[in-house]
Amino acid sequence: MAEDAGLLVVAVGEHLVGPCGLVFDAVVVACRRHHDAVSYGTCSPAIRQPEKTQVGVRDCTARRVAAVGRRRRIGLIGKRCIKGLSRQRDTRIYGSPMRPISLVLAGLAVVGAACTTASNETSTTTTPSTTTTVAPAPVEDRLVILTADTTLVVLDADLREIASIAPPEGSSYRQPIWLDTETLLFSEVMTDGTGALIAADAASGTVAWRTEMSSSPFYFSPSPDGSTTTSLRNNNAEGGLIAELVTRDGEVSPLSNRSPFYSAWSPDGSTLSTHTGQETLSIIDGVATEVISDSTGSFQAPSWTSKGLFTLLATAESQTLAVWDGAEFTDLARIGGNVQFAASGGRVAIQSASDEEPTGIAAAFRAQVVPRIPAGSLVVFDTASVSFEEVSSRFSPFFQWDPAGDRLLYAAFDEGRSLGLTWQVWEDGTSETFLPFSPQSGWFNEVVPFFDQYAQSLSLWSASGNAFAYPTAGDAGPIVVVQPIGGSPTNEIEDAIWVSWRPPA
Repeated sequence: MAEDAGLLVVAVGEHLVGPCGLVFDAVVVACRRHHDAVSYGTCSPAIRQPEKTQVGVRDCTARRVAAVGRRRRIGLIGKRCIKGLSRQRDTRIYGSPMRPISLVLAGLAVVGAACTTASNETSTTTTPSTTTTVAPAPVEDRLVILTADTTLVVLDADLREIASIAPPEGSSYRQPIWLDTETLLFSEVMTDGTGALIAADAASGTVAWRTEMSSSPFYFSPSPDGSTTTSLRNNNAEGGLIAELVTRDGEVSPLSNRSPFYSAWSPDGSTLSTHTGQETLSIIDGVATEVISDSTGSFQAPSWTSKGLFTLLATAESQTLAVWDGAEFTDLARIGGNVQFAASGGRVAIQSASDEEPTGIAAAFRAQVVPRIPAGSLVVFDTASVSFEEVSSRFSPFFQWDPAGDRLLYAAFDEGRSLGLTWQVWEDGTSETFLPFSPQSGWFNEVVPFFDQYAQSLSLWSASGNAFAYPTAGDAGPIVVVQPIGGSPTNEIEDAIWVSWRPPA
């Protein structure tokens, strides 16, 4: 969250970047949040795109799967049908050229809390005579969506309904994610301004625990084992933010009131890293807090993998991508400007909006020992080879690794369409391009300015890596599109405004 108020407008090639995070005509906009006035999905009304009218309620007479032309009726939520539209066409575009665009971007001040996804590492069982390595059993793909009336619906891989949870009258639910492979985590917003953080069984919809709070949490990120979650909300009494830890039993303990606030869990969930005040990087292990850097660079969220804690460090002479191994930092690469990154194992997807090259003797010396990452492009930096590869010559508003860490999903501006983006999947130097789409304004405003946080706690990828899903603006109202990898037809879930896949085991 920004400590200062104001709106940001910058040039992106022929576009303008300004308030609200959307592309209208030739304008791309992004909302600057305020630490004492957090209100996701709201920006200056003078430039906000009007919301689309919501799709009307459809009456259903039976809970069944029935083919209707090319549409599939997939489930029933009260009196609302979820429908899937099978597009019988190849959704891939190979060899699509990417034209470079100039990019100048001043920083977006962002707040959020983030955690790493559940670990895929094998577990080891030891007996007196033998040691057996047992790989975790894969989980079936499931996803949770949020409908326009804020009902939560859990669906299986074939988009059949498993459970649904409707909010109480006068309340609304928001941002459902997965606490673990069997439990949902979401917040409740009440009309009096108070709220709650709720965990519920994903198979039955039964509430496991519900913790009431004086304001509704607007971001939460579970530890990899699901035993604890961070919670971030407004301090309505004094202004600013309240960051807290909430246990699996719903017990709450204070964490921080500094702003901006970002965090990342260690892969085993034992330690939390926090990035606060745009300068301080700390680790919290149990009850002890240790500051490991008080001079961080221009970035939002740290990222923690089995290779270490990735961050940016800044001096008067330079700004570097660095990794902390639990004892010391190692400089990896120089990069200027405001930076966003997401790490997986020893690879870091990273981009910078501007190229502020330091000068001086110290900077010249550093340039000889670590590589320099150019601005304006999305690249993957490999810590093993200490080199990087360009993924896209365009700035990406969102990118996320798949659960295996092999493929990178990223969004690119569709220069041929206003309000348009395209999803692309990069793997081993090649990008596969999928159908263009127009993002839902609410989802875009909530997630995209904070994507390096959400990319660690909200998965657009299925656990198997066989599909990804995303909210988009359909012709008749909001929809969620489920895009299989490998050329199968897409499915559309109507009247849906949010989606999150279950994590791997």
